[in-house]
Amino acid sequence: MQDKLVQQDVHEFFQKLKEEVHKIIAQVPTLQMANEQIASMVGSKVAVACEGYVNDLCYDLSEQVEKEDYFQDSKHLNAFYRLDLEEKINEKYHFEVNANELKMDPQKANTIYMSLGTAAGTMAVGGILKYALAGMVTIPVWLVVAASLLSGVGTYQMKTRENREAYLNAIDAFLANLEREVLDWLTDIENYYHQQVQSLYTLSLIHISEPTRLRCIS
Repeated sequence: MQDKLVQQDVHEFFQKLKEEVHKIIAQVPTLQMANEQIASMVGSKVAVACEGYVNDLCYDLSEQVEKEDYFQDSKHLNAFYRLDLEEKINEKYHFEVNANELKMDPQKANTIYMSLGTAAGTMAVGGILKYALAGMVTIPVWLVVAASLLSGVGTYQMKTRENREAYLNAIDAFLANLEREVLDWLTDIENYYHQQVQSLYTLSLIHISEPTRLRCIS
């Protein structure tokens, strides 16, 4: 992605998240209990962090647009503001987590996760998040992350029984992959933002060429 400051923030966030996960695994009596706590904690923290990344990214992109020569014209700048891209992007995701959601029903969460994955054509968290940019569905970020962890790492935990080292490796691999998927998703948001801004240039060219076409006809 182009915004290196946001990219660095994402990396530092996942490093701290990894440390918190390791503490839970070390302190909780069973891996099943650890898995449920980790899924809830990771899901909620990733959702809150992702909302911040989207807002930071939109702020940085908006500043870049405002500096472009084309948008020094007040009419063009007002057209950009009317797009309200930050709001449009945020409407595609449900970042909030309330107390009731933290008491997640694993079966219900998995059903929603599988349904979204089927619609998106992928079970990868990043792929489901990207799907919202092109679709009409609002994605519950916390639930998707938590259900993905319960489904993937939880199944692995059952196979390895109480092997904490193997479970720790599985969690680390999940978080590393999730970091890459979040960065890919943010890159898609950057691209979506640029495409929406580019549409203003295209619209302007259409408005300019139409009088020219009419003059040629006359």
